[in-house]
Amino acid sequence: MSDTQSYTDEFKREVVQRANSGAISVNDLARELDISASTIYRWRRTMTDEEAPPPAPEEPADSDVQAAVASKKEKKSKMSKKDKKGDKKDRKKDKKRKKGKGAKKDKKGKKKK
Repeated sequence: MSDTQSYTDEFKREVVQRANSGAISVNDLARELDISASTIYRWRRTMTDEEAPPPAPEEPADSDVQAAVASKKEKKSKMSKKDKKGDKKDRKKDKKRKKGKGAKKDKKGKKKK
């Protein structure tokens, strides 16, 4: 024999509507109807999922993409060649530091602090 109770869709809808109304808490409603609160939450979740249309994918408008690309190009063109070279040198120094190269050493080959 099965101990599980079967409820009609209409009954489930009414319970979910009462729970959503805010007039009574889900726990109080569950006690009143002698069912588990988790059952009411599950009904609420499944009914909301079934009724709600799937969310539309958000894609940026072409004008937004074009504006972002134009802004990026503008920033690059404003940098002088000297700035670009300086950035390259800084990146190379950072790489050397990370690898442990480029650290100043004394005559014996030990790294200076």
